[in-house]
Amino acid sequence: SLPDHEDLWNAAKFAFGYARKAPIVRGLILLSFVSEVFGWSHNSMLPVFAKDVLDVGPLGLGAMNGARQAGGMVGLLALAGLGNFRRKGLLLFLTNALTGFGQLIFYVTPDLITFLLVLAAVNACLMAADTLYKTIMQENVSNDERGRAMGCWILSIGVAPVGHISIGAVASVLSARVAFLIFGGTMAAATIGSFLTMKNIRNME
Repeated sequence: SLPDHEDLWNAAKFAFGYARKAPIVRGLILLSFVSEVFGWSHNSMLPVFAKDVLDVGPLGLGAMNGARQAGGMVGLLALAGLGNFRRKGLLLFLTNALTGFGQLIFYVTPDLITFLLVLAAVNACLMAADTLYKTIMQENVSNDERGRAMGCWILSIGVAPVGHISIGAVASVLSARVAFLIFGGTMAAATIGSFLTMKNIRNME
């Protein structure tokens, strides 16, 4: 077990060592990496879209943040309404894929209303997926390993700054629309590839 007073580096090694021995946890961590870097990072582009792309200013940015939060709430409520449903793994892949495809729509979004609708849908998918990661992990490890599994998930979301910095760098060199195109395409492609190769998660009840 992990000592009480352990430094961050050894804690990270412990988490990855545990993930290597737990295929489902390892697969979920990899999928979570993809979500954090190529999915959640879209939030960093909202001010740019409000000011430079859609030209809607502070009021439009406020509407974007409102749509983002409302979409996340809808995603959580929809997932809660399903109860203890089957095929959680399949739904996880579906929500991740829709997140990627939604960002591709951002590339061609013509107006604020369309952007808000897609933004709400993307965040609904992201929040549902975020909850599914934790749910599937908790349901597929023994009682005495649940804390370790959640520790691995917490570690996986620590890569989020990589996504925010990267999408900002792409947008500064190319444009915000192209950044969405690249990150959304990568998210969708990585999800489809994972769906085809991660049979243990895909067929999970």
